Amino acid sequence: MIRKPDLILPRPLSTKAPWLPAAVVILLAIPLLAHGIRRGDFYFNDDETLHAVGGLFFADVLRDWPITDPMHYGLRWYAHYPALGIGVWPPLVYLVEGIFFLVLGPSPVTARLAILSFALFGLYYWYRLVAKLLNQWAAVFATLLFALLPFVLIFERSVMLEVPALSLCIAATSSWLSYLESEEPKELYWFALFSALALLTKQLSIYLVLFCLLTLLTEKKLRLLRTRSMLVALGMILLLAGPFYVFAFRLAFTVAKLDVIPKGNEHLNALLFYPHALLVQLGLPLLVLSMVGIVTCRWWASTRLLRLIGAWIAACYLAFSFLRDKDPRFAIYWIPAFLLLIIGPLTSSAVPRRARIITVPVLALLIAHETWVAWHFQREYVSGYEPIARKIMENGRPGFVLFDGQLPGNFVFYVRTLDPKRECVVLRKVLYATLIGKSIGSVEFVHDRAELVRLLSLYGVRYIVVDNGPTEFDIQKTLRNYLQDSPYRLLATFPIESNAAYWKGRKFFVYESPAPLEVTAQSLDLTMLTMGRKIVIPINDLEIK
Repeated sequence: MIRKPDLILPRPLSTKAPWLPAAVVILLAIPLLAHGIRRGDFYFNDDETLHAVGGLFFADVLRDWPITDPMHYGLRWYAHYPALGIGVWPPLVYLVEGIFFLVLGPSPVTARLAILSFALFGLYYWYRLVAKLLNQWAAVFATLLFALLPFVLIFERSVMLEVPALSLCIAATSSWLSYLESEEPKELYWFALFSALALLTKQLSIYLVLFCLLTLLTEKKLRLLRTRSMLVALGMILLLAGPFYVFAFRLAFTVAKLDVIPKGNEHLNALLFYPHALLVQLGLPLLVLSMVGIVTCRWWASTRLLRLIGAWIAACYLAFSFLRDKDPRFAIYWIPAFLLLIIGPLTSSAVPRRARIITVPVLALLIAHETWVAWHFQREYVSGYEPIARKIMENGRPGFVLFDGQLPGNFVFYVRTLDPKRECVVLRKVLYATLIGKSIGSVEFVHDRAELVRLLSLYGVRYIVVDNGPTEFDIQKTLRNYLQDSPYRLLATFPIESNAAYWKGRKFFVYESPAPLEVTAQSLDLTMLTMGRKIVIPINDLEIK
């Protein structure tokens, strides 16, 4: 068992109800986590808009139960509302979002509440884990620090997959360490369940495999790999998560290959990327304190605890450093290990008494500062997409709507929420398509004004929505020039509110055809670069009246 160092503060917090301190800490954190939850539409990295629309899709699946032909249902749904990442990302968060939408109604607030539920789940298991490794008082401060850390707070307030995946990984880690200590199959099965759910949330949860192998190696318990219970646990993970990965590999192999295969010219930069990212993740004061924790570890931590922290950090580093795609948020999973290095020496009685006049005020100042920052923290946001969708939907039966602007997922989200009869088809990938980004891969389908006019006539496009933001393709400029002297009339202008300088002065313009246009197309053809093929949906299947 890992030795638990004595703490400066009294202990224990509660003997009759050990869950009570965790509940109190989490309740204290909720107002800070939910502060500003109503502000803005979906924004982060464009992905947030796709995750939100994914929740709408699952809400419809739960409502319609398309069990006879789910693939056709999904393709037809995508043809109406083309902003889905299913196959690129696992479905668990979308399923939870869908349930929240069915109960509370679809909105950005509801989507953020779904993410908040994952965050609270993770904080509970983080409290349990720190209490197990250190003590309850350490768990109190570690939980508050973890919840209010600005880098984590960004994803607690955004509809992204990082916090749900991290929360499930923490739960899996807690169960795994309990299993290593007790060797009880029940703990191993809980680990298998949480691991499978983490893999069904985000692919980067795969670092758990390395973490388990490293801890088995350092604990000299490799024999556990040959037990019957380990085979059962592995079978549980494969049974729960395996089908999705088979489906995703077949559906979006191109994207998976781009994400996984490293660039040939990356060497030293790849090895140093995530160590450099620690400054962004922790901030300078916490990074310095974590280094202090490493230097002083021989006085406050057992060798076994240090091996655990080392395995945690090494597993994340090895799992992520050699992937092609890199981002500081991808290594969010190792932040808890660094927080242990920060909280450990600040709460241990192994610290000399003379030093406690420093450690106690540092701990208090740290929590106070993080609380103040969390309350005043404001993530970047945009707002103003709902009025655009409402303007188009207010006259009923909008038919085909051409959209060309940034964050199309926001527009799609609100169109779907305002389109109960599913009478709108958003044309988003008929002018051009990109593979993640233009620099990675793209194709233009329309090249000049004549082809543009033919496209609009083919689908009887009633509304065209464009923004005044920067363009990447020539056809986007052609479209905007066409609207200046075309039969389409400017119906309304909608400013976008944002606290990001990039969005300053951004507007959307809605144009309407002066007369109804007949749809002459026989099918809607969508080239899916992520799938490497084209999907063809007959117009009659879209049920446009």
